[in-house]
Amino acid sequence: MKTIALPVALAAVLFSGASAPTLADSHETRINANIESSIRGWLNSAEIMAAVDQQNIDHLDITAAEIERADQRWRKEKSRGGGSLISAIMGNQFSEYLRGIKVASGGVITEIFAMDNVAPSVGQTVGTGDYTQGDDDKRQKT
Repeated sequence: MKTIALPVALAAVLFSGASAPTLADSHETRINANIESSIRGWLNSAEIMAAVDQQNIDHLDITAAEIERADQRWRKEKSRGGGSLISAIMGNQFSEYLRGIKVASGGVITEIFAMDNVAPSVGQTVGTGDYTQGDDDKRQKT
């Protein structure tokens, strides 16, 4: 079974009064525990696989210029408070599924977004600043 790397922003609660090494150890331990007990379980879910696979098919012939135009459109819509491209992504069933995961995390996960194999967004929990993550450092490392 193939895996899909999803950039996931995780927030951990840090308690004041502890020493720096204790905070770092506690923070890392808590994140690793959450990854093993929660995140790994939904990374290969049928919902994620189906949504990303379908968009990969839809984008078989997409060009770099088309991706760039969509990204520019997203940015303009974002600056105006919304538009049809943002609504299509944020309002899709997959984004709703991701928002459910975020809510179920009890505040541990602050953002989830999934990209297809050429980097445009498939679904998001909060509106990112751009439609494609292909130029972002986090995508270059996945």
